[in-house]
Amino acid sequence: MLARPIARSQAGFSLPVVMVTALLATLLVLTASRTALLDEAATGNESDYQRALEGAQALLREAESDIQREDSNLPAAASTDRHAYPRSRAELIALQARLGTSTPSCAAGLCIPDRIPPRFWGDRAALEAMKKVAVSRTQGWYWVELLQYDISAATAGGEAERLAPDADQPYIYRVTAVGRGRKPATQAVIQSTLVRKKTRS
Repeated sequence: MLARPIARSQAGFSLPVVMVTALLATLLVLTASRTALLDEAATGNESDYQRALEGAQALLREAESDIQREDSNLPAAASTDRHAYPRSRAELIALQARLGTSTPSCAAGLCIPDRIPPRFWGDRAALEAMKKVAVSRTQGWYWVELLQYDISAATAGGEAERLAPDADQPYIYRVTAVGRGRKPATQAVIQSTLVRKKTRS
C-alpha cells in the first residue's frame, strides 16, 4: 500500500531535476558557441592585421628599392608625373620650391617635412589628405620624406663620418608605409630611415 505514494513523490522530484539539467546543458552550449564566435572574430582580426602588416612591409621594400635605384633617365625633380629624388642642390631647391607651399608638402609620394602632420596615420582627416599625395598600391600607400643632413657635422674619421650619407647626396630618407587589410578599419604602419652611402671599392 505504501508503494504508490513513494513512486509518485519520486516522479514529482525527477521533473525539476531534468529541467535544471536541460537548462544547464543549454547554458553550456550557448557559452561554448559564444566563446567560439569570439575566438573566430579575434582570429579574423589578427589575420587581417597580418595581411596589412605584410602589405606595409612590401611597400617599404618598394620605396627603398626606388630610392636606391641607379637610373640616369629619372625625370627632373620639378616633374609632377612621378616622384623623383633630387641628385643635385639645384634639383633639391626646385623640389622645395614646388612642394614648400603645399599642404601636405608632398607630391606623388615624395615629401619635404615642412607641412606634414606628425603621426598623420592616427588622424583620419590627415591620413585622407596624405593619401591624395601618396604612392598608392593595392596593399596601401607610402611616402618618402627627404631630410637634409648637415655633412659638415661629420668629423674626419669619427663615428659621425661613418654614419653620414654620401656627401654628393646628403639626404636621409624617412619612409612611411601604411598597409591596409580587407576591413576598412584595419591598417598597419611601418616607418624606417634610409641613408645612401658611397660605395667603397
